Amino acid sequence: MRSNKVYTVARREFLDIVANKNTVVAGLLFAGWFSWLHGLGLAVKETDDIFELFNGCLIYLTPMVGVFVAYIYSGQAFLFEKTEGIIETLLCAPLNLRALWLGKSIGVAFPAWLATLIFAAGFTLLARHNTEAAVVPALYVVFHVLVIVPVFIVAAVGVMGFWQLVLGMRENQIVNLIVFLGLFLGLSFSGQIMQLGLVTSWQLIGILLGVAILFLVFTWWLGRFLNKERIVRSIP
Repeated sequence: MRSNKVYTVARREFLDIVANKNTVVAGLLFAGWFSWLHGLGLAVKETDDIFELFNGCLIYLTPMVGVFVAYIYSGQAFLFEKTEGIIETLLCAPLNLRALWLGKSIGVAFPAWLATLIFAAGFTLLARHNTEAAVVPALYVVFHVLVIVPVFIVAAVGVMGFWQLVLGMRENQIVNLIVFLGLFLGLSFSGQIMQLGLVTSWQLIGILLGVAILFLVFTWWLGRFLNKERIVRSIP
């Protein structure tokens, strides 16, 4: 029964984001810009180990891009509804607060993951430009993008949604600025990744999967501190 309610909330959130063209375009432009920037940068890189470098960049960049796009989309799902008073109506609905929070997180994470797939495809196509090497994702990278990255995104959206729900507007502005700067610096550091390269393997993917699961468990545990009174008190 709860799973049906989570699905209903997630579907509604996904449709709301898709209906907001400005929000969708902002996420897609961000993903497209980074695929162009790093894809062409890799294409002109002179190295004998282009395959390893390409896969290392995909492993590093896909969760970063996915979380950043989710950060852009999460504002509509949580903070906007809070400032506009919509969340008060939702809190009165016969719906468990955790189910509402989880449904919103999934509804935001799904379009962010789709934008990440667009980034990965664009990055791959551009990386093949001006090179005769067979630049294709390794099987473990495909697993990473299709399985691990969405777990990271859902967990990240859950944490972002949590603070946007329980914190006041001033606190939200401070935290959002810190997160934005952290994500931006993390993506900017990707240029250094292209210089140094990463050793990629199934062992690394296994570690990342474990980290993603732990992050998801932490996010679910964080949800126990959600309560309607705390959310209502933080509404401006």
